[in-house]
Amino acid sequence: MNHWQKLGLPVALGICAAFLNWQSISRKLEPRVYVATKANVKPGEMLTKESLTPINLSYASEVSLENTLVPWSKVTSLIGRYAQRNLPASTPLTQFDIAEANMSEKADSEDEIEVRMTANERQNSLFFVNDWVNTRNEEGVPLDGCRVLSVTRCKEDYCVRLAVNADQLRKFNSRTQPDSQLRIYGRAGLQK
Repeated sequence: MNHWQKLGLPVALGICAAFLNWQSISRKLEPRVYVATKANVKPGEMLTKESLTPINLSYASEVSLENTLVPWSKVTSLIGRYAQRNLPASTPLTQFDIAEANMSEKADSEDEIEVRMTANERQNSLFFVNDWVNTRNEEGVPLDGCRVLSVTRCKEDYCVRLAVNADQLRKFNSRTQPDSQLRIYGRAGLQK
């Protein structure tokens, strides 16, 4: 056996290892754009478009930062809100860094309902004012077309005010027990 034949197996294994390493690294470097502070922001300071900047973060595709960090596509929902803590420059913003006092108004054709969420449920769901969410009661009866009007802290849990089409709410109430509580179970697709 000559020297080239002896080197063939280690060289082939090295090429395979390099390919697998490249494939692993390229899968882990999926950059996404999130909201960060452009300069230092003090607690209670109002956020403006000038105080926010996009930041690219690369991370493994298995990791979900979408439930914690605010995507750049939602930057307009942060303008006019107030910071709750000191935010140094280039700090990525989370949904919990912002006081949730912003509110939306219901339309004349909508009725207003309130849903409570535990802190854990709120932490595991990412929605903002004017986002559409899916709800259902304890029996599993869905109430579709719910728009978030406000999210406020109530002692240990959260109170979420929702706007619902009045006709849809009447149909829902006719199919369910009066004392059955609604739960938010996810974001809905885009609605008009």
